[in-house]
Amino acid sequence: MTVKVKLGVIYQQNPAFDVLLKSKLPAKIAYQMAKMTKQIAEEVQIVEKHRMELIEKYGEEFTPEGSTEPSKKVKEENIQAFITEFNEMLNQEIELYGDQIDIDSIPHVEISAEQLLSIDWLIKP
Repeated sequence: MTVKVKLGVIYQQNPAFDVLLKSKLPAKIAYQMAKMTKQIAEEVQIVEKHRMELIEKYGEEFTPEGSTEPSKKVKEENIQAFITEFNEMLNQEIELYGDQIDIDSIPHVEISAEQLLSIDWLIKP
């Protein structure tokens, strides 16, 4: 089975996902989480590479105050184009291999309602 989720959801560092990763889980769920984490890391790497390409495309070189190393930033006049193009990518839906987690199978995991909402794509309805 697969779980569908938008790239933007997994691109953001998700503390709730980390809570699950650090919890003692039944072996089947722990294995599934490990596989998903690997897939997520690969997707995030692709997103980050694309973000850097967009900065290169829409950016300019500058030297931050107190530094001798040049860096790149998006030019003011290109910010909207950068945001539009980056958001188009983040809105793409991908499939992660694995099943949604039945919340009843992890009763010992302590997680807030807010955190649970942020990983609703992973929780079986």
